Amino acid sequence: MKKPDIKAVAIATPTTTHYRLLKQALLPGKDIFAEKRFP
Repeated sequence: MKKPDIKAVAIATPTTTHYRLLKQALLPGKDIFAEKRFP
């Protein structure tokens, strides 16, 4: 997440890990893409 040449992050992990990973990506200003599973 610290590399300045990375502009965006795709979160493709179980939903229980989304908050932590999204926060890690958003704090340094990265764009993010995450999908939410529908029941």
